[in-house]
Amino acid sequence: MSKKQDLILTEALVEKGLVAKNDMDGFLRDAASAGISLQQYLIKRNLAQEKDILQALSERMRLSCIDLRSVSIERSILDKVPVKIATYYKFIPLSMQGRVLSIAVAFPLEIKTQDEIRAQLGLEIQMHLACMGDIVESLKKY
Repeated sequence: MSKKQDLILTEALVEKGLVAKNDMDGFLRDAASAGISLQQYLIKRNLAQEKDILQALSERMRLSCIDLRSVSIERSILDKVPVKIATYYKFIPLSMQGRVLSIAVAFPLEIKTQDEIRAQLGLEIQMHLACMGDIVESLKKY
C-alpha cells in the first residue's frame, strides 16, 4: 500500500477512535514487513473489525457501505463482468448506469486495482464498500 493510502486509512481509523495514533507506526511497520496492507493486518490481528474499518473509510472517502447479503443483483449485470475478472480482483458488480459500473469492494484504496478493472472492462467504476467475506460468498452464489 502506498504512503498516501496508509495516511487515508490511518486518519480515518484514528479519527473514528478505532486505533490509537501512537500505535499506528508500529502497525504500519509490521504490515509492511508481513507484505500485507494495513487494513488486512489490522483485521488479521483482530486489532479492528472489518465492518468498523469499512465504516470509517466510507465516512472519510464518502463511499456507501452495503450489506451484500441483502442485495439482489440482476443477471444482466453479472453477465457484463467475466467471473474470472471479478474473482481475481475480488469485487461484485452491483448495477450499471450508462458506462458506469457500480461495484462492491473490500479494499477501496488499491488504486492500481481500480485502474486494472477499468482497463479490463472498458467501463468507469463507482465503488461501494462491503465485507470481504460477503464478497467471497456472493462470488460463489452468482
